[in-house]
Amino acid sequence: MYLLISDHYAFENERQFFSCPSSWLDEVKTAFPDYVKISVNDIDEVLVYSSWKADDGCCIRTAECTGYTADDRTLRIDYGELQESEETSGKVRKRRYQYYKNTGKLKDNSYPPAVIFIEDIKDYKYIKNGNTGTVINETALQRLTDMMGKSDWIGIVRYFPRINEIDKSDYWNDPQCLAKLSYALNKLATRGLTKPTQEDLRRQKENETYFFKVIERCIELEPFSSMHKSTLAYYLYDRYKKDNSPEDFDRAKDLYENLIVSSSDKFKELYRYTNLQRKNYELPANKYTPESYKEFGNIIAQYSELIESYDELSDEKKKANKNNYIKGLYQYVSLFCDERFKRYWDIYFDVVESNASYPAYMVDEERIQLLNRCSDYLDRIIALTPVKPDFNNIKYKPNYFDIQYRVALIEQYKGFIPVLRRKAKDEYLPIFEKSRDVIDGLLIEAETLKKQGARFLYPNYVKMPQSINLFFLGETDKCERCYDRAQPWMKYQKGQMLALFSRYADAISVLKEIPPNDLCHNKAQKLIERLERKL
Repeated sequence: MYLLISDHYAFENERQFFSCPSSWLDEVKTAFPDYVKISVNDIDEVLVYSSWKADDGCCIRTAECTGYTADDRTLRIDYGELQESEETSGKVRKRRYQYYKNTGKLKDNSYPPAVIFIEDIKDYKYIKNGNTGTVINETALQRLTDMMGKSDWIGIVRYFPRINEIDKSDYWNDPQCLAKLSYALNKLATRGLTKPTQEDLRRQKENETYFFKVIERCIELEPFSSMHKSTLAYYLYDRYKKDNSPEDFDRAKDLYENLIVSSSDKFKELYRYTNLQRKNYELPANKYTPESYKEFGNIIAQYSELIESYDELSDEKKKANKNNYIKGLYQYVSLFCDERFKRYWDIYFDVVESNASYPAYMVDEERIQLLNRCSDYLDRIIALTPVKPDFNNIKYKPNYFDIQYRVALIEQYKGFIPVLRRKAKDEYLPIFEKSRDVIDGLLIEAETLKKQGARFLYPNYVKMPQSINLFFLGETDKCERCYDRAQPWMKYQKGQMLALFSRYADAISVLKEIPPNDLCHNKAQKLIERLERKL
């Protein structure tokens, strides 16, 4: 074990540190409650430095611990002859602060205690000596920086020794050069390839292996640098989206939980951490478990925390995190649309078709407040995104069509509240009209872009909610035309719609077209049985 002692009187107390009942001792107790159980034999070295900013340029001193007395009211640490080190108090105090922040114990506007107990020798050496890596070759760093600016990833990798030789070179102790290499390897390992050959896949795997070796070395050289951990966490998160490896999830989760405490860009890390949690929640093996409802609540709470924290950022941080803020707002809305609101049509169908009762919570005040909050978040997104889609912004995430689609859905869900409450038509028709108009405008923009030759995924998915709007607005012919050339995923809703028009035979015929591997197949079979009894 190692002790860091921050002493107001570092140059007067050359033989001991003593603290009787005081705020100093209270801070030590809070940080390390077992301090009374420590003995002299447990302590390998003591590092003493001044806590005064005026002494930042003064050298730190180290010594053996020769005495340790502690109880509930006092703490006395005796040390032998103090030896000066080249490191200064200012640098050590800064690294001590980073270390303590990294542990998650440091609260806002607070400071580490006067005595810190460190068990990991790597942490102690970092605080004492700083980075063990240094820039070996300024010329090489400048050359690598130039290649980074040109996105010459292959050139960067070729500049270094190969994977089995890198740890024998001078670069192995140069975290700045290694960081450039890890970035290039990351790009090469994750770049998309059209019809990759076996050789392409082999090289990507080789680059991935090399990346892990280099980024882990960067973390080893600079253990309190959030940059390297952020790079590794995002790589693991990106890979987890593809292969759903539990090991990748666990490692990325640990890294992000550290980063949202220690990083200077907490907003970005919290956004990525929440997306990681969401991806894990949405796996079929997790989504339908008893714990999934609680997990959904945790994820929503994290998105809420992210959204509300944006206003607290500086103008510079807001600009840097604008896209993450927009995506966070959109993720919040889309989660509620996909997980908590999408049942409205099925509930309405069961109420009408089989006299079922609807869950009261689907129309209560809390649900109305949630819908209004989603509308507010969508308004914030619209205020920060292009008014019209074009060739340049159509690939944004979320893009114009994504956003307007969610606007239409939220309005439609609002319309179901008075419908299920059996209110008069004049209370809900204007709401469905607004949803219809949003989708009409969306489709007009899509047709315009299509005629201009833009390549994008045409938003056919809006036809299903549009058919619901037209159903309530009494536009039966237009409603049915929404299902022209219906895809398999549209046929279950088409069958429901035909059943509501009392065309049971047609509904059964459509439902039978749903293939066995479709997610709606089992529901379709049950509905067929119900409708056959009506014939």
